Amino acid sequence: MGTRDLDPMQTKEERWLACARKSCCRDTIVYPSGTDIYRISTTLLVPPWDFTVALPAPDTAEDGFALDRTNARYRAALAKSESTQACTFLIFALDDAARCGLGALRPGPCHSFPSYLDGGEVKLMQGVCSCRTWTVDDVDVDLERDLLLAQARERETYKGVIGSWNAFVARAGDEGPYEYSDYCRYLLDAYAQMANATV
Repeated sequence: MGTRDLDPMQTKEERWLACARKSCCRDTIVYPSGTDIYRISTTLLVPPWDFTVALPAPDTAEDGFALDRTNARYRAALAKSESTQACTFLIFALDDAARCGLGALRPGPCHSFPSYLDGGEVKLMQGVCSCRTWTVDDVDVDLERDLLLAQARERETYKGVIGSWNAFVARAGDEGPYEYSDYCRYLLDAYAQMANATV
């Protein structure tokens, strides 16, 4: 099926679902926000360290968290399956077509893929999808902008949580180093407190 053989009235979501390969779920590293991690963990009742991993990040990364008092920083990313090197939530049907096991529970970056904001303008990444070459005609620009702006707000909240965690690690003295699971528990507690505060 060619990139223009699809129904022009399909939504971006429908076009993405129609792709059997889901190369984006194999080749892309997804960095969920704290909100994404909390939502997935509490909905599926699965601890974050079962579906995310801590990947090294530049020591200047605003969303980089510490596990000890060195300058080493990490970012939480969706884990990849050792056997398929694809997202841990990617499910393969009998015909080898790939489907996302999270559905609507997917992290924000998955919902907005392949869109990004450049100076407030919605643009689309190129060369990241084996099923089609995405253009702005394939997306609802206003919806994509809303998704991306919501993600930016979530990242700001997440940076605050990470900043508090990093300050805690810096004050910890001889305690530590900490495990990734310690950071995840802190994240879950912080977001639970925020959720309770809004009830």
